[in-house]
Amino acid sequence: MLFKFVVIMIFLVSGIFSGYYFTRPKLRSVDSTRVENCLHVFIEHRKSGDEVRLRKSLDDMKVAPKEFEGIIDRFIHYRMCNSSMNQAFKLLEAFKGGYNITPEKVFSSNADASFSFRLDAEILKVFQEKPELVNEAFGG
Repeated sequence: MLFKFVVIMIFLVSGIFSGYYFTRPKLRSVDSTRVENCLHVFIEHRKSGDEVRLRKSLDDMKVAPKEFEGIIDRFIHYRMCNSSMNQAFKLLEAFKGGYNITPEKVFSSNADASFSFRLDAEILKVFQEKPELVNEAFGG
């Protein structure tokens, strides 16, 4: 009788742990090096004003000028909208936790630009981990 109880408990516990292991969301890592490099290029461009150097830096990073502009615009958006940033940080934690996020509606000031949530996650990671870089890029 005791043996059957122990066997049932072993199966029960192993079933619970295996169910949790296979059904939980997979954690994601967010690599922000691309947007960090864009900020460094932006800082250098603000200092020098050299368009040729800017284009060469973007070509070296394999970032299109329109994409670079979108990344910098997104940084500016989050610096200007503190409440948007607080909500976005909550979404970032959910995204990093492995949850899939599907927006019901997307509002954008630029109708032809579509920013992925991954880009937002990269930008928010820079805000979290390297705020001094953002302050250097945009002042104050």
